[in-house]
Amino acid sequence: MKTIRVAAFAALALSATVAAAWAQAAAPAAPAPTAAAPTPTFKRLELVKQMFPPEKYMTWMYMVVVEPGGTVPRHTHPGIEMGYLLEGEATLSVEGQPDLAMKPESTYNVPPGVPHSAKNNGAKPAKLIATFVVEKDKPLASPAPN
Repeated sequence: MKTIRVAAFAALALSATVAAAWAQAAAPAAPAPTAAAPTPTFKRLELVKQMFPPEKYMTWMYMVVVEPGGTVPRHTHPGIEMGYLLEGEATLSVEGQPDLAMKPESTYNVPPGVPHSAKNNGAKPAKLIATFVVEKDKPLASPAPN
């Protein structure tokens, strides 16, 4: 009887080992580590979103904060962008125009479809209010090639 128990235990242990090895071999390989995504250097907080003028356009107002040394990558909008810098310093680069060095109370506008980017050159966050008026069925922004 003792021999049967030992044999049964050995068979059970062997089958558990084989099952574990088979499951490990069948498991998909862990993905290779990838580089961490870059930390965003700007953020947008939606303040208002409303259809205006009614039926055809959407108007957005955002608070945008660009961290010191941070950038807003080159992009376009299918409508106009207008803004007002509340705090900090930034340089706005609009294709076809000279760079605009902005300080508090500076205003700007970017025509529809024109590639542009921004950089915070200061030591503290640049905070601005940006307003966009775009056709309601179009995306607010799209990346623009360099």
